[in-house]
Amino acid sequence: MRIIAIIVILSFFFGSAAQGAAADTRMGQYWESDTFVARFMGSFGILSEREPSISKDEKEVLDNVASLMPEDPDAAVTLLSNAIKEDSSAALDFTLGNLRFQDGQFKAAASHYRTAIQKLPDFQRAHRNLGLSLFREGDFVASLESLVSALKLGDEDGDLYGLIGHLHLQEKRFISAETAYRKAMLFMPGELNWKAGVAECLLAQSRYREAVALFDELIELEGEDSRFLLAQADAFLGLERLRDAAANYEMVHRKGKAPVNALANLGDIYLNEGLPKQALRIYLDVLDSGSVPVARIIRAAEALFASDQGTAAISLSEKLVEESVRLDGAQLAQVKRLQALIAIEAGDVKNAKAILNESIERNPMDGKSLLLLAGQYRVGEEWALAEDLLKRAIALEAFEADAKVKLAQCFVLQGRYSEALPLLRDSLVLNPRDNIREYLSKVEELTKINR
Repeated sequence: MRIIAIIVILSFFFGSAAQGAAADTRMGQYWESDTFVARFMGSFGILSEREPSISKDEKEVLDNVASLMPEDPDAAVTLLSNAIKEDSSAALDFTLGNLRFQDGQFKAAASHYRTAIQKLPDFQRAHRNLGLSLFREGDFVASLESLVSALKLGDEDGDLYGLIGHLHLQEKRFISAETAYRKAMLFMPGELNWKAGVAECLLAQSRYREAVALFDELIELEGEDSRFLLAQADAFLGLERLRDAAANYEMVHRKGKAPVNALANLGDIYLNEGLPKQALRIYLDVLDSGSVPVARIIRAAEALFASDQGTAAISLSEKLVEESVRLDGAQLAQVKRLQALIAIEAGDVKNAKAILNESIERNPMDGKSLLLLAGQYRVGEEWALAEDLLKRAIALEAFEADAKVKLAQCFVLQGRYSEALPLLRDSLVLNPRDNIREYLSKVEELTKINR
């Protein structure tokens, strides 16, 4: 039983390697920052021969709009809206889209940019700004289409490639995202977000060694930024460099910025490395945090017990019971069974029986507790009590096969061989097992001898 418990927790741990960091971008609110938006959208004015021409009257309208914007933006919008006609320049629709975007009305802005594109299909900046509006609306597929259209029309800079990389990353097209981020780095080598994007793509592609090296650069530049430390820890996990991952997690934990899953990973590492005291400290910190991965902590407590760390298992199980408001019925029963096992190991069978009886009273269909308690009564040769519990377990479909074997064992220990035989045969029908088949043969021999 103890070996199985250790395998369970370690398989859970390694299964989580490198999955936390690749799911979300490390760029925070970068795409919504005023600096990015202003740089991405550029000037409101008409920039080149590739953009729509304007008449003298339209230039006068745009000049008036520009003068109104600082003091009365609503009046600027009204003036511009009234000036737009079916045959007016796409520049007016484009400018109105910019005003709507500036007000946070991204859907309206997109509509105006589309009108500008209908009037002038090769209007490069309208495609670009439409892409940003759609991005802010959450329509990533359409946003990418518009940004690529701007790219095909000759638009090229770091922000455009960076946003395209981000959109590919959201759709888990990691190679395309990496390519776009690297292009962005050529235009803006000092922008850390592009390096972070490349590192994230490397991590998502399981290119852990390259990711570790790039995160080293980012950490050095950003002064041990918690985001990069956590992402690099994921890469260390992918390389099975558990102690390096633990060092990163500890640095973030000491800053008070470690998320629950990172803390749980750290506890698992300490447990795997044979450091139960450190593991217990971290698991208790996890339980003191807000959102608790209860099932994972229960497995940790079981693994502590399985590795002969009874004291640590007791502390963790007691803390779990204190947190019982967060446990569902099955989880509470699991913790109680662990406490019973700890009591049995310590020789306190009376306490173990009390714990198990309490669990069974709470849930009469708790088959695992029924079997465990029956086993303790069997050891004490309290046959009637053991048999009653096993008969109740037999009535539960999921436990019928095991309970019949255990009841048969009770009968064999009492010399009631003929009563044990049909139970063993039934159990084999339900769940064929070689060891039970061998046991049945021995009981059949005993039956013949004792006739």
